[in-house]
Amino acid sequence: MCVDLNGVLDRYRGWKDPAHWDPPRRGAAGFLARLASEFQVIVFTTRYAPDARRWLRQHGLLRHVTAVTDRKPAAHVFVDDRAVCFTGSFRATLASVRSFKAHWEETGDRPASAARSRARNRMHRASKRPASGEPRSE
Repeated sequence: MCVDLNGVLDRYRGWKDPAHWDPPRRGAAGFLARLASEFQVIVFTTRYAPDARRWLRQHGLLRHVTAVTDRKPAAHVFVDDRAVCFTGSFRATLASVRSFKAHWEETGDRPASAARSRARNRMHRASKRPASGEPRSE
């Protein structure tokens, strides 16, 4: 069982800098404890793993965690705020990717940088679309 740190275990509101860590999300300890009673829990993150371990320890969460990694390990399931579930259809998945917003981007108190990031991503996606008449791949 893999659980993302930023946006799942913490109250992430967008990237600020490497030294900034948001506080834990209410209920994170109970969630991890329940998972740990049935699964080995691996926390995955794009952050430096020793820093993530320190944050987990500081907030009393590390005791529920088997490992911390910045790599994608084999797992039964991933819990992540930045994921689209693949249902077998590339077309449907592409539509989900294009309309995707993380839960923390849906709230009115998101930072302006998240809006700029989404606009930049839309422009990047548009530049990757084939011109009319070119074959489309799924």
